[in-house]
Amino acid sequence: MMGEIFTIVLSILSAFVLGIIAMMFVGGRIVLSYLKVKASRGKKILLFVKTRFGWQHTTAIMREQYIVWKKDKITRTSVVPEDSVSRFLRVDCLFLHEDDPLRTIGLAKGSFYPADFDPEVYNNILLRAQTAPDSEGTDDIKKLIVATLFLSGLALLFVVIMFFKVSQLSQTVGVI
Repeated sequence: MMGEIFTIVLSILSAFVLGIIAMMFVGGRIVLSYLKVKASRGKKILLFVKTRFGWQHTTAIMREQYIVWKKDKITRTSVVPEDSVSRFLRVDCLFLHEDDPLRTIGLAKGSFYPADFDPEVYNNILLRAQTAPDSEGTDDIKKLIVATLFLSGLALLFVVIMFFKVSQLSQTVGVI
């Protein structure tokens, strides 16, 4: 009985961990930021910051009329007008400019993002960054190590499940 429960819990946990790993491979760091905001249940907000080099994302803690966020290990505060908060994949999000972090970027009525924010270009930049080869060649080694660890974990899970099944079978037969 205890072995069956352990097997069920272990298989559910392994499926959960594999799902998170797959999401991190596909989505990158924005998935982690999104999950932080989603898990905070309204206490945090997804923040898109316009920098000189493009758009970056982070999370911010939502207060009454302002947000507190960090960029480059520097804590910053921005005032949030009520009409500037938008929704992105079922979470609140906000757009602001890095050079003027005291104010947010206002959104036009009915729009989900600022006029100069191009979601298709942002998505293409993310895809290019994820698929770009490493100049030192260490990216392939990291992938090989992750794949080896993943397969080793699956093999270990298989061995543990088979061990419990064999021990249960041997107890049923009465051999050991």
